[in-house]
Amino acid sequence: MILTESCVRGLAWSAIILSREAKRMGIRARDQEVTAEIQRQFSGPAGFDLERYQNWVRNHFRAEPRDFEEVVRKYLSAQKV
Repeated sequence: MILTESCVRGLAWSAIILSREAKRMGIRARDQEVTAEIQRQFSGPAGFDLERYQNWVRNHFRAEPRDFEEVVRKYLSAQKV
């Protein structure tokens, strides 16, 4: 499936709206949920690789892990709406 620019833009706006609605409703992802999601994304056959995670965040997300964790928190909160 190929995503067009307008489709990506629509998805981005939907994520922003859901994130704001979650905040308005007081819905927040717990620390344990954020940790579990990050571990799920960055686990390999040997388990969670902290160094791989930190390197990916700094090199691809271009921020510190704490900043990425807050983005994941907003994403998970939006999913609850």
